[in-house]
Amino acid sequence: MERIMDLPTLLRHAFREMFSVGGLFWMFRIRIFLCLIGALLYLASPLDFLPEALFGILGFLDDFFVIFLLLIYISIMYREVVTQRLNR
Repeated sequence: MERIMDLPTLLRHAFREMFSVGGLFWMFRIRIFLCLIGALLYLASPLDFLPEALFGILGFLDDFFVIFLLLIYISIMYREVVTQRLNR
């Protein structure tokens, strides 16, 4: 529950830092970029776990749940980078 509550703040700081000059490591940036591309491709793909044509709103909820999980994953990665930076 704590990770979900921290999600908006951590994502805002992560995206702000992603485009700064001294920002995060390139591998971290690439992982976030690939997660976002994967989420967009999943959202645009006609192949779903629960297709919208058959399940209606439940199919859309499936798409948004996958994107929500990817945003949580991005915030977890950012939290790890910040804690590693503080421990140095």
